[in-house]
Amino acid sequence: MDINDVFSYDEENGIWTDTFLGTQTIFFNEILWDAMVENMYNVFGSAGAVFLYQSGLGAGEEIAKVAIERTGSNESAPLFSLAAQAGWGRYSKETDPDDADHILIKSERNFFCDSCHKSETDHVCPFVRGFLTGVFSELAGVSHSLEIRCCYIHGGVENSTFSLKPNE
Repeated sequence: MDINDVFSYDEENGIWTDTFLGTQTIFFNEILWDAMVENMYNVFGSAGAVFLYQSGLGAGEEIAKVAIERTGSNESAPLFSLAAQAGWGRYSKETDPDDADHILIKSERNFFCDSCHKSETDHVCPFVRGFLTGVFSELAGVSHSLEIRCCYIHGGVENSTFSLKPNE
């Protein structure tokens, strides 16, 4: 898939548009993201993690709502494709072989996992945790919680497996 399959550029107005969601798109790089996160923690301390989680949760819910509206489906594949094209990493979903109520979400080369001031007890970027929770809660129509199954760096690339389960 080519980036022009997902984003279009209006040269006259200097505007990028996400053709799937139909929204204006801005691109930012690691320098900008890292500076935003660093400054957030400098100002808010550990509360920066709460801000990142809530930001991810809200963004995930809103993006999933638009995706459902545009496709008429609550499938995650279009959102995974969009995330990959936007440089957010590659995602896949499968049913947990040990527990049919859980969904396993695998993330490779996740842009956000390299930063976010992950703590020693929580190895997942709060933004990613909130975003995936928001997306899948909205797609399923029921609130979910996200747990880390495993998170590791192999060859400088962070890979994560998340377990998503409906809240009781």
